[in-house]
Amino acid sequence: MKSIIKIIKVFLAMGGVLLDKFNLMRVMLIMVIIPGYFLHIYLNNVFGFIHTVIYFFTIFIIRYLFLFNSFTNNGISKKLISRYGEKKGYDVYQFITALMFFFSAAAYSLLITKSAGFIFYSLGIMKPLVFTAGILIFTIGMIVNTWSAVLIGIDIYYYKDLFLGKFISEFKKEGPYMLFRNPMYGIGQASGYGTALMYGSVIGIVAICLNQLMMYIFYLTIEKPHINRLFKQFPSEGI
Repeated sequence: MKSIIKIIKVFLAMGGVLLDKFNLMRVMLIMVIIPGYFLHIYLNNVFGFIHTVIYFFTIFIIRYLFLFNSFTNNGISKKLISRYGEKKGYDVYQFITALMFFFSAAAYSLLITKSAGFIFYSLGIMKPLVFTAGILIFTIGMIVNTWSAVLIGIDIYYYKDLFLGKFISEFKKEGPYMLFRNPMYGIGQASGYGTALMYGSVIGIVAICLNQLMMYIFYLTIEKPHINRLFKQFPSEGI
C-alpha cells in the first residue's frame, strides 16, 4: 500500500501537484492549481488556435528562461538561498517549479486539443491505426517516466541536488536506468508524442519535440556538468 501511495504522489508531482508533505507552500500551491485548472477549462472554450499557440509558447519560454537561469553562479537558486536559507529557499523554488510543471502540461493539453485532427484528415492516415499507436507510445512513455521519477524521488525530480549544489541521495542503477542513461529526458517523453498522436496533432508533435530538445540542452549544458563536478569532488558518493 505504501508503494502505491508513493507512486501516486510521484505521478501527481510530475504534473505540479505536491502532496509529499504539508506546509504553507503546499497549501498555497493547491490554492493556485485548483483555480488554474478551471481557468484552462475556460480558456479551452474561448481560445482559438492562434491564441492557444501564443499561450503555449509564452509558458514554454517562461519555463525555460526560469530553468536555465536557476543554477548559474548568480542564478535564482543562489539568490533564494542567500535570502531564505537552503530549506525555505528550496521550498520556494519547488513551489515555482511545480507551477511551471502544471501550467506547461495544461498549456500543452490546450495546444493538442485546439490542433486535433490534422494527421487524421489532411494526410489520409487511418484514424484507428494512429490512435492505437498513440495509446501504445503514451503508455510506454508514461510507465518509463513515472518509474524513473519514483526511483530518483520527488526532490531530485524537482532539481534539489542542483539547487543545493551537492548530493542529496545515493543513486542505484536499476529499473529504466539499467537500459537508458537518461530515461526521463529520452523515452519517457514518448508520453507526449503518444498524446499528440491520439489527438492527431502535428503541432503537438512539434511542441513536444522542441520541449525534449530543450531538456537535452539543459542536461548537457547544466545538469551533466553538475553531476561530473560532484563526482570529482566526492567520488565515493552517488546521486
